[in-house]
Amino acid sequence: MLKRLTKNTTVLSLGILFCRILGLIRDILIATYFGTSQILESFIVAFRIPNIFRSLLGEGFSDSVATPVLSEYHNQRKRLLSLGRRLFSVSLIILGIVVILGILFSKYLVIAIAPGFLKESYKLSLANTFTKITFFYLFFMGLVAIMNSFLYALKKFAIPAFVPSLFNISLICGILFFNRYLHNYILVVSVLIAGLLQFLSLYLYLA
Repeated sequence: MLKRLTKNTTVLSLGILFCRILGLIRDILIATYFGTSQILESFIVAFRIPNIFRSLLGEGFSDSVATPVLSEYHNQRKRLLSLGRRLFSVSLIILGIVVILGILFSKYLVIAIAPGFLKESYKLSLANTFTKITFFYLFFMGLVAIMNSFLYALKKFAIPAFVPSLFNISLICGILFFNRYLHNYILVVSVLIAGLLQFLSLYLYLA
């Protein structure tokens, strides 16, 4: 028991450390390529909006509800699989509705988060477009949170520990290799790809 706990703690710590190192590289690249540009300001506002929902519908629900409930059935694999599929299906519907509403009301959400953008039409337009795209990121990450809960219930910690690094890897690669082609949109496109990669990694692992 102690050996397994030590192993799991080590894996999680290494995953967090690896992600933090990549995060530092990501931040340096963003500062170097975007500085204090309007693009970065618009991206920060746009990314904040789905992250608020993510903390509630994703990690919030996962940590407080999904993981504790699923963990109760870690010795009943058939029941665990059945419950996991139900949670995934319900999350799919809820997240789909949230994404649709988020896209429809994205402009008002941007104004609520950054009312100063009303005086700067270019920033408002960029942030509005970015927000629509990042809501798809929210969709993927909400499902990732549910799949992580399922893996935690199965006592599998390695994949959930290292999958978040794909977020930083996606942004780093996007900035280094594709910034010249998609400068205005590279941050938000990289975030969307990061969400998709994390989702596919866990989905294919569990399939």
